[in-house]
Parts: sequence; structure tokens; C-alpha cells
Amino acid sequence: MPASVLPSLLASLLLPLSLTACVVHDGGPPSQGEVLTSTDCPALGGDFLDVTSWAVTDDGYLDVTVGYGGGCADHDIWACWDGQAAPSIPPQLQIVLGHDAHGDSCDAYITETRRFALDAVVEALGEDFVVSVVGP
Repeated sequence: MPASVLPSLLASLLLPLSLTACVVHDGGPPSQGEVLTSTDCPALGGDFLDVTSWAVTDDGYLDVTVGYGGGCADHDIWACWDGQAAPSIPPQLQIVLGHDAHGDSCDAYITETRRFALDAVVEALGEDFVVSVVGP
């Protein structure tokens, strides 16, 4: 392997690892943490976010795997619930994700899993509910 290729290869392997940290920008929503309620949610929309999978864990978290373009800046991703649930057994609700890329125009495609606590949902609906997740 030519020596000039090695730094690029190392950067492409290590960069996704550096983007998994949770960074909250001043005044912005949390990138990980609680699922926000409708009164705390920023305006819906935002930058592109591909929601590839999600699961509710036994310990009360929502793990969401997402993909987005970037690689040169930290990205904020937040989860919002409007407090509504379909009157079914079990109740069904929708979590909407938001994404702020902070102007990151780099071309890498980042895939990562973010974790959000479902405390507000459990408090309102109990332990048994069905979740769907949509992106901006």
C-alpha cells in the first residue's frame, strides 16, 4: 500500500468513531437523552436523516440507528413525542427525530445508533406500547 494512501485510510476508519460522542450545542436540543415532549421540541424538520432501525429496550430506552451525510462536524439528533397515542391496546405512538448537521457539507455517510430514554412515555402510558419512528 502506498504511504500516501495510509493517512486517508486511517482517517476514514477512525472518523466514524469520533462522531459517536454526544455533543449538545448552546441552545440546541440534546443529541441523546430523554425523548422530548411536544412543548420542549424544536421546530420539526431539519437536515436529512435516514432512520434504518429502532428498538425499545427492556430497560426503557429507544435505540435508533440512523445514517446521514457529513463527517466534519458534530451532529445533533433529538427525539420528540407529541404526547398523543392511538387509543388501541397496546397504545401506539410516533416518535419524530430531528437533525441539525450544523452546516457539515462533508461527503462521508455516517451510520450510528443513538439512545433516548422513554421515561415520559412510560410515565404517561405505562410499560406496554408500540413505537414507530420517523425522521425529518
